[in-house]
Amino acid sequence: MSMNVGAGKRGVVAAIAALLLAACGVDSPGDGGALQSTITLADAVRKVDDYAEQARQALGADVKFINPSKDYDFPCSNADGSPAKNWREASVGYQLGGVTPEQIPIFFQKIRTFWEKAGFAITDDDKKGPFLGARSNLDGFKMGLQANHLNEIYLNVSSPCVWRNGTPEPAN
Repeated sequence: MSMNVGAGKRGVVAAIAALLLAACGVDSPGDGGALQSTITLADAVRKVDDYAEQARQALGADVKFINPSKDYDFPCSNADGSPAKNWREASVGYQLGGVTPEQIPIFFQKIRTFWEKAGFAITDDDKKGPFLGARSNLDGFKMGLQANHLNEIYLNVSSPCVWRNGTPEPAN
């Protein structure tokens, strides 16, 4: 029996992204709760990349990002579930390269310490399994770290929903 490892990796990244999106907690433009200015999508893209790099550095100088998954223009949803025209989210996901099984608990502790120092609140903490999620108290960006049975670790960073140009566009 062969296993499509590439499909498995994409599935893990997609699962992390889905968990982080579900934890977004940002009002949709269709319910009137998000009609205020935000950072631009371009700023959100820069911040997800910056947060990912800060996390990589916190994990250790020898940590390498491999198998990137980037979606810098993901549609957020209106209140009815339909995609919003200019209400977007930026996200990046990476596998951490060269991880040994012994490093996994160390990486989880290092990322927890980094998040606590950087003003993130832990939102998901699977004590029995290998997932940890957090949300920035400062700007609402979300991060997740997940390991799997193949001893692979994935980091995902996503922005809150933002207006493409930073200005509300109620006619979505």
